[in-house]
Amino acid sequence: MEINPGLSYRSLTPSPSRSTSPPNPAHSRLYIEIEHHPHSGLKNEIIPLDSDSKAAAPQRSTGTIVPRSRHPWAPFPSRPDFEWAETMYLQPQDIIKSQLKGLHGSWNPNGTALTIQTEPQLRDLLAKARQYGVEFESDQLTEEIDAEERAFTIRFRDPWQWVLEVVTDASLADDIVWYPYRKYLVVDGAHQRLRDEAYTADLWWDMQSKLPHIPGMHHCMFPLLLWLDEGRVTSHTNMYPMLLRSLSLPSAIRNGSGNGGSFLVGFMAQIKDHRDPKTRSTAEKVDFAYRKRKIYHRVHRRVLVKSLGKRSRDGEAVVCGDKTARVLYPAIPIISADGKEADAVTATRAALAHFPCSRCLVRTDQLRDICIDGIHFDPRTTDFMRRIFEESQSMQSKRDRESHLQNHGLHAVENAFWEIENSDPYKSVSYDLLHSDDLGKFGKKIWPAIQKVLEGLKTNGLLTKYMGDVPRWPGLKHFENVTTKEMNNGQEFFDIEKSLLPCVVQLLPKKSPWVHIIRAHARYRMMLGLHCISDQQIARKEKYQAEYEKWSKQIAKRYSEYQFNFPKQHDPYHSSDDVRDKGAPSVYCTRVNEGHHQENRDSATRGNHRDNDKQVSEIDATKEAMARIRMIVDAYDKELSEELDGVAGHAGVTSAAVREAIEDLSASDDHWRYGGLGRLEDSRSAFRNVPWLPVDLRRDFDRKLRAFLRDTFNDETFRADGEEPLLIRRSSCIYIHYTSAEDYTDKIDLLRCNPHFQTHGDARFDCINVNIKDDALDFARMLCLFRCRFPSKREEDIALVRLFRPSTWKPNTVWENCRVLEDGKTVFMLPKYFIRGAHLINAFGSRKPDATFYLNDVVDSDWFLRAGN
Repeated sequence: MEINPGLSYRSLTPSPSRSTSPPNPAHSRLYIEIEHHPHSGLKNEIIPLDSDSKAAAPQRSTGTIVPRSRHPWAPFPSRPDFEWAETMYLQPQDIIKSQLKGLHGSWNPNGTALTIQTEPQLRDLLAKARQYGVEFESDQLTEEIDAEERAFTIRFRDPWQWVLEVVTDASLADDIVWYPYRKYLVVDGAHQRLRDEAYTADLWWDMQSKLPHIPGMHHCMFPLLLWLDEGRVTSHTNMYPMLLRSLSLPSAIRNGSGNGGSFLVGFMAQIKDHRDPKTRSTAEKVDFAYRKRKIYHRVHRRVLVKSLGKRSRDGEAVVCGDKTARVLYPAIPIISADGKEADAVTATRAALAHFPCSRCLVRTDQLRDICIDGIHFDPRTTDFMRRIFEESQSMQSKRDRESHLQNHGLHAVENAFWEIENSDPYKSVSYDLLHSDDLGKFGKKIWPAIQKVLEGLKTNGLLTKYMGDVPRWPGLKHFENVTTKEMNNGQEFFDIEKSLLPCVVQLLPKKSPWVHIIRAHARYRMMLGLHCISDQQIARKEKYQAEYEKWSKQIAKRYSEYQFNFPKQHDPYHSSDDVRDKGAPSVYCTRVNEGHHQENRDSATRGNHRDNDKQVSEIDATKEAMARIRMIVDAYDKELSEELDGVAGHAGVTSAAVREAIEDLSASDDHWRYGGLGRLEDSRSAFRNVPWLPVDLRRDFDRKLRAFLRDTFNDETFRADGEEPLLIRRSSCIYIHYTSAEDYTDKIDLLRCNPHFQTHGDARFDCINVNIKDDALDFARMLCLFRCRFPSKREEDIALVRLFRPSTWKPNTVWENCRVLEDGKTVFMLPKYFIRGAHLINAFGSRKPDATFYLNDVVDSDWFLRAGN
């Protein structure tokens, strides 16, 4: 019996700017095919995924990325100055002054390499460092609100100047994707379209196809993602940051904190209501919302349109970091926003209108209808909404104008995004997993309803206990007081949803629709959470979406207090189009940007709380400048190291060779590693007194182990009387490498097999998926991991596991793809048959909850797919 080697550990994403010589597809049954856009001039590429296939590594540019005209630590006079400033520039003034006094005084009687003498000198150098980036500007807008002339100061930076920084940065030259491409998974000749990043989806391909195609001159889209959100940074202060990210860069760079990461383009004007909103009439509420939308779009017109509008239509020629001239066309085809911001971006009326959706003309009474088969809502488009706006402006009667706009859910605002090509705001607004699902349908609707139902059944206390007893899993939050904890964190709600069904199913009546709606939403949410989504998975997502709609309507029909007619319920109607047009929802989920609010909080605490936008923008620009200098210094060190290695290479003793030798010593062909190995023990006594093994197994451990070794290792000779020494070293954990079913990349599980885990002393005997039968999911619990030393001095890793078997017990409500397992026989096994870790949750409320378990197939994306969803 041999373990299936699975797929090779190779990333799906090729280097789109380099063409490799593809192998013959006939020699590979499983591979990725890349279809480049015709404008790129590149041939299709093949990326083999078979374990015996090799793909040529793309060659990177050899050009230097360090500007040789100045020292890499400029504008700081010396490297010690920069590295000291890097650690101190965010400290309070008194600490900086104290440090400088000590460094130039009694601390260093022999002097210091630091040339910075005073705190003002440091501030001057930081100001110079900011000049290497895009500096902030300010402008003032005025607007009449409630018969009062109000002025708003906005702080912003020129987005095009940042675009130029990105595209001319030599360190990013090999990472920027200039042309979109299509990605296909090919299995035995059958093609399946895959989408992950925006450049693998349809919208960018279509935009590129409309650009001029002139041999010898590259005309390229440069799409941007916009995020903006108002958030509280202190107990009395809100801030309204606007971020841009380059969709031409992979998510690992785009969402990182270093070069190529987010760009704080500015702060939206905050319009506070000087009256009590409760005292406003409906007409006054509409007028105030209109004024806010008007200012909102005036800010966008000043910050975004003035910089990008003309260039989005005509393009601008730029010599990029790879020394290639390109005509670039900026656009904002993706806007990452919650519902409130989506309404602002589109200048729609939200709940104040007959058509509350910012993306289509769905009526308020149709929001529950999300199954895309057999139903169609007219989409909003720039042309359509501009026509409605212009028609309203030509009407003489205010009542007619208002009625016309309300009938289409619009404010009388000329949308700024109409003036940026390929930036249709109604299409740009994107599905948001965080606010639509985690904080929305589950966090604000399903989870409170479940708690209310259980309170009526007087079983909510048991839910708290069961959730507290859920086995731990890496990345899954553990809840000790789930029903009493106040939560507003989307990730916490998602973690609850992942573990909820095994804990709640026996607390609800038989055949409960609540079980089915939890399951349907979880499967829908997991499918949309994949980082790489195929056409087949889109179809399965739509199936789960239809099931969710079905059960939500059944609940609404059975229980009048639980209705699902709210805007976030409607969002899934647009989710399939978003995946096809823009890629996986993880690309445009607001979660990755929410951390910027914490950065603003940290920055705001360093200011005096007067003019927060100005102070925070300066701190942000300083952070960005220092990170850029650090990147250049690190690149300088790397290039110096490579030069020194080249010189030393003549002697054959480079530092890289030493590092590689160390890696080779620790490497092997095995896909697992034992960790936490203990001392050598005699196999006849090692497990004699361990309490977690049955008495008969403890007594016969040595005899059964020797029998297993004789059957397994035929090339070894063991004495029949068992008198020769057999030594073992116990292991407390195992690292298992596996290939993710989500995106075919290399992943690692760290699993525990430990009777006293960490300081709290709880036992941790984790579960694993084992390869016993082809085309079957088999599971086991690790009881003992040890390395066995044979009399011949050979060493092999062995595991003692308790296998699980399908259980005949059934829960009150059996959900789709529900797997119930129970304890089976205990056997020795080689870890080469381990596939990856598995999360099994006790079947609380069953006859034997300590020996009966559910497979948690929504614990992560890989398990969701591996389990056949």
